[in-house]
Amino acid sequence: MGFFEEFFIRPVIEHTGYNMVNTIVYAIVLIAAIFTVYKILVKTRIKTDKRLWQDMLPFVFLGGTLRALQDINFFGFLGAYHTLFVTPMIYIMVFSAAFAALLVSRYLWKGFIRYFGISLAIAFIIPVLMNVRNTGSLFIILVIAGLSYAVIYFISGRLKIGIIGSLDSFNSHVVAAHLLDASAAFVAVSVVDGYEESGVFTSFFFSWVPGWFFIPIKAFIVLLALHFIGKETKSEMKWILKFAVLVLGMGPALHDTLSVLMGSSMA
Repeated sequence: MGFFEEFFIRPVIEHTGYNMVNTIVYAIVLIAAIFTVYKILVKTRIKTDKRLWQDMLPFVFLGGTLRALQDINFFGFLGAYHTLFVTPMIYIMVFSAAFAALLVSRYLWKGFIRYFGISLAIAFIIPVLMNVRNTGSLFIILVIAGLSYAVIYFISGRLKIGIIGSLDSFNSHVVAAHLLDASAAFVAVSVVDGYEESGVFTSFFFSWVPGWFFIPIKAFIVLLALHFIGKETKSEMKWILKFAVLVLGMGPALHDTLSVLMGSSMA
């Protein structure tokens, strides 16, 4: 219990972030979850297409928003239950809500997941807008992310790499999400004073190289991951892997961006 408390419970309660042990365990759990979801989707014959992708996006937005609100103690009235809005519980909670909505749409009310997800996302973005403190930093983040994406899109088109494809493709969404994450992390740590990264690898990275270098490095890693995923023959698994990579980028990106916007500390 001492080991479990030190590496898993305290980081959640005390907001000390990740460590090498819980990072590895969370990665293993994520891999197991991906294969489990794949089996369920195949068995229930839920179509993994662009519509499902769009229906799931509000839940990704919801997760990042809830995590950012936790940083300003928005859920303090819940007492000890506020830890539901910190990793890993927030992933479990949002995934459970999304998956339940997906099953309702599949068997009871077609389209329920879309209305449910959008309603939740709108409901929790309202308190974010009510606590805006730092619009200047938000502008910088968006400009850097936009310029970074434009450069990569231009280069990929020139070199005819074909990984990103059209602006509304799955790959395009994934790349944009991770560029926003890298840009938000760079601005928060290197431009805005008082922030630091909580991830094991990103905090190590920022301690050794200039913050801006994180953007091209992350872009390269994501493009490489999409390249290998693209070789997967089963379309359902390809869809799930790409969406998992999107969540790993868009969730932290929204958390960091909205935390900076509200002037809170990222934990």
